[in-house]
Amino acid sequence: MKEVDVPFFSGEYTVADVAYSAIREIIIDIPTFKLLGIRFNKVCGYCSYWEYVRESEKNREKFQKAVRKWYEKNKDNLKWVDEPFAVTDICTSPAGGHYYLKNDKLDEKR
Repeated sequence: MKEVDVPFFSGEYTVADVAYSAIREIIIDIPTFKLLGIRFNKVCGYCSYWEYVRESEKNREKFQKAVRKWYEKNKDNLKWVDEPFAVTDICTSPAGGHYYLKNDKLDEKR
């Protein structure tokens, strides 16, 4: 299996990292840092994510459980829209749309 470097953060992607990246492209309102139980690093951005998940297998397992629990709690409130969105500065999601967490106030704006 070929190792794939994580751009800008060093290290290699795991299958779990790739899977979570795909989930974030499909469900845009998933609260990554709330699920991690850590603060977003304002100086380095996603460094806090990478530091946390690489720290231990236990942290990865806790995060996986938190993602599953969030999904089970919110799956009936996810709404699909056929609007691609930018996943980076130069490309859009290949899914052709995305889910977002329904919120009556935000739905009026979308």
